[in-house]
Amino acid sequence: MKQFITSIAFFAFLIGFSVTADAQLRYNTKITKVQPKIRTWNPNQFQYRPNCPDLAATAINYRMIRKYNNFNGLVKITGIVKNVGSQHFSSHASQMTVALYEVSPTGASRMVARQSFSSVPAGRTVQVSWNRRWYTGNEFPPSYKVCVIYDPDIKLDGNKANDDCNSNNNCKQRSGSDINRLFSNG
Repeated sequence: MKQFITSIAFFAFLIGFSVTADAQLRYNTKITKVQPKIRTWNPNQFQYRPNCPDLAATAINYRMIRKYNNFNGLVKITGIVKNVGSQHFSSHASQMTVALYEVSPTGASRMVARQSFSSVPAGRTVQVSWNRRWYTGNEFPPSYKVCVIYDPDIKLDGNKANDDCNSNNNCKQRSGSDINRLFSNG
């Protein structure tokens, strides 16, 4: 019987010790907030530019051409592509096209404008535009996407001046609901 009481006392001691140790760990630990680092852009700071042509879809701009009333108007949609590489892009005009697509809410897209270019100097931009009648009452407006499209065999022609070194930045998409703001801003 003594052994049984000793065992119970020992287990009670262990349970009490673990509860006390757990309480000390919970209440004595410091909680520190992690502050996110905010990066600011400095125009004098070095920016990496690959040593090759790199055509990148950089923007899709919307501009009001004519406002008929608060709900209807004519809008210009412009897709912009910039050579962000340090080398000039030079090719035959049939080997590179900048295309502007209208993307429906279901995901289906149709090409609404395209332009072929044979040369895009480093740091320069090219663009493709399309004018469209716009109605702000459309509950689900389409989006717009600009893409750089290359001939499938462009890397096999032996011309290094037309080999895009980064294909991850060749398309950019923007919501068409941003066009509605043109009507509310004047």
